[in-house]
Amino acid sequence: MHKFYDQTLNDLRKHHNVIWIERELEHDVKNFGAQDVIQSGGSNDHQKLWNKGLTGKGQIIAVGDTGIDWDMCFFNDERGPPAFNDINLNHRKIVGYFQVKKEHNGQTIYSDTQDYVNGHGTHVSGSVAGNVNGTEPANVVKFAGTSKEGKLLFIDMHNTEHPEWGLITPDNLVDDYFGLAYEGGARIHSNSWGCSYSTLFSCHYATGCTWDQDNPYGKKGEQVPDIWCMNQVGRRCVYWCNTYSSNAVQIDQFSVDHDDALIVFAAGNDGNAADEFTLGAPSTAKNCLTIGASMTTNGDFLEGVDYAEIQGYLDYFHFENEAACCQYSGDNADLVHSLCCTDYMKKMYQDTERFNDKNLADFSSRGPTLNDMRIKPDVVTPGMIINSAHSDGNVNTFQCSDIRPNRGNEAAIMRMQGTSMATPLASGAVGLVRQYFVDGYYPSGHANAADSFEPSGPLMKAMMVHSAQPMEGTVMVNGQPQKLSQSYPNSQVGFGVVNLDSVFYFDDGERGSWNLSVHDRVDAIKNTTHLYCYKTTENVFGNPIRATLTWFDPPAAENADHTLINDLDLTAYVGGMYYPGNNVESGDSVNNVEQIRANAPTENTVVAILVSSKKMKDDHQMFSLVVLGIT
Repeated sequence: MHKFYDQTLNDLRKHHNVIWIERELEHDVKNFGAQDVIQSGGSNDHQKLWNKGLTGKGQIIAVGDTGIDWDMCFFNDERGPPAFNDINLNHRKIVGYFQVKKEHNGQTIYSDTQDYVNGHGTHVSGSVAGNVNGTEPANVVKFAGTSKEGKLLFIDMHNTEHPEWGLITPDNLVDDYFGLAYEGGARIHSNSWGCSYSTLFSCHYATGCTWDQDNPYGKKGEQVPDIWCMNQVGRRCVYWCNTYSSNAVQIDQFSVDHDDALIVFAAGNDGNAADEFTLGAPSTAKNCLTIGASMTTNGDFLEGVDYAEIQGYLDYFHFENEAACCQYSGDNADLVHSLCCTDYMKKMYQDTERFNDKNLADFSSRGPTLNDMRIKPDVVTPGMIINSAHSDGNVNTFQCSDIRPNRGNEAAIMRMQGTSMATPLASGAVGLVRQYFVDGYYPSGHANAADSFEPSGPLMKAMMVHSAQPMEGTVMVNGQPQKLSQSYPNSQVGFGVVNLDSVFYFDDGERGSWNLSVHDRVDAIKNTTHLYCYKTTENVFGNPIRATLTWFDPPAAENADHTLINDLDLTAYVGGMYYPGNNVESGDSVNNVEQIRANAPTENTVVAILVSSKKMKDDHQMFSLVVLGIT
């Protein structure tokens, strides 16, 4: 930043034709036990939905990231590589591998067609739909992605030979990114990237924000004045990325124009910087499904030690070997040991109260949105610690070993953590949701081609939100465990942790007559009310009633103080008792996701669910409604 820049910015702010100036935000990249949480709510049945036929088969899920090591065993096809900048639906796992370009510092830069060593993109792609073509080695096969029989459409946003370019994010996301994937057949789009202030400064709950490098405004390690951040982006430093950005606007526009698609975004990894408002745009978009990170199962923590890549930390700390790391007794010894001493890690993870899937990861960014207090994240899935595909940085080696990863060795599995890891698991879960409707499981509870239909994006989002269960654990705040809020929805976990088994109906007698009811693409006409009436049976007694309403709202202006355009309201009467959507007595006028969790009714209770459209700006608004717990 220079004085000339600052003066020009001030002059532009004063111009009568300028409505809003946005700084170009820097973007950065952000399963065995995880499947247990997603498929069965942590009941030690990580294949529960796979065993019922929901494997992601027939689904194409797009991923935009740093690249894929496409010859490793989770993605390889012995017949040849994937189609580059084209579509080949016959490839075993990757139907298309696309490059992007962008104008950068006066030149056009391009992504490449591979991932780097220990690559981010390979890991997240494995969590979406990675799967070994066979049954061996068993210790690799078990880490398949959530939609293990689905396929990927990959968009490479990185150039391995030019890491200084960072993430290559197209300026026109509608046409050159989301549209590219949509034209290739993808109806779900997983994005483990977003705004990051890490190229400028770092923030922590206890110390505030400090410069990461010397610059004209301060020295490395010095405090970053909030007034500087206010002048640059209009927000405190710790809230730098929490804005309804131009990319968020594009997400909302694309969603409205393509109502059969759902975009999924990572919330960000700045949760340990403040109690709230740490979201990273564009996860602030209204219509995307925003994902926070819970911890994974204690078993995954322990097993993940075997897949920890420690060589990078040994090099960073100048340790000759792991023994030297374990023997270190200097400053921050516990932290150092937790990074490169596997014996210390295993001992640390034996603390089952701290390391289990009931707790929120401390790094998981929290909401709400800064401008208008919308609920984000929407849901959470496991993101700490996740074991998934390892890249050796070479697309000619076909690595598939269950050994510990060490840079570019033949290891197939590597552990990582972040909302980056939670998001692909969630996207794979959306693949199971979409398959449920496309294969005709609804309403009978078994696959029936006659009942097949393509669900809308709002319905897929509603099912994910509807599946969310309360989290009863803690989150570490400034080194101390803090009980998670038990008021839902909330800015820590949104509507809760995803458990798809809690929302799908199957005709296996497991739930008796506790049924699922969905209403998709319902046209809400301005100043009308839709009424849905139910009557409970004795089998329902003791089970709560839930209803979830979602819609794709038209985009608002960038950085708008209030982004909701068409305000629908969800209410319910259960045996005469009133329940407002999101527990807002006067009606929620901020969010385009609303939910009701009602007390368990008795037999023959009348349940009335209402969707009101009396506060809409447009004449029409399509919505989706999911109801569970009544017949």
